[in-house]
Amino acid sequence: MAQPDRANWLLRVARGDVMGARAMLEAADAPPRLAAYLAHQAAEKALKASIATIGREPPWIHDLAGLLLLAPDGVRTALANVAFGAFEAARIKGRYPDDESELVDRTRADRLIADAEAIIEAVTAHFGSSTSPRLALEPI
Repeated sequence: MAQPDRANWLLRVARGDVMGARAMLEAADAPPRLAAYLAHQAAEKALKASIATIGREPPWIHDLAGLLLLAPDGVRTALANVAFGAFEAARIKGRYPDDESELVDRTRADRLIADAEAIIEAVTAHFGSSTSPRLALEPI
């Protein structure tokens, strides 16, 4: 897959993931930890999309801080205020909660979703400013 196409595909999947996270959080009976995990997935795919916009194959890693280091300068600058460390705990505890006291609550999940949305917005802005083909916005 060509890198601009890959970037567009990853960004569309990220949009779908964050929409799913938001819907899951709004469902009264769904565990917030699952919404937080989907927020991490959305953030991960958006960062990988940003890497693909500069012609690089995104690595198959889940470490958001590591992905951020590979992202274009404009994306890194735009995301300076995002607390990426909070995503890492949600990635692990979202899948494998090991202690009731460490479960993600609705407030924390909502913050992670908002941060994932900010990451998607920053990558979308970068994508729009690059020489890449037209961006398809429909979530997958």
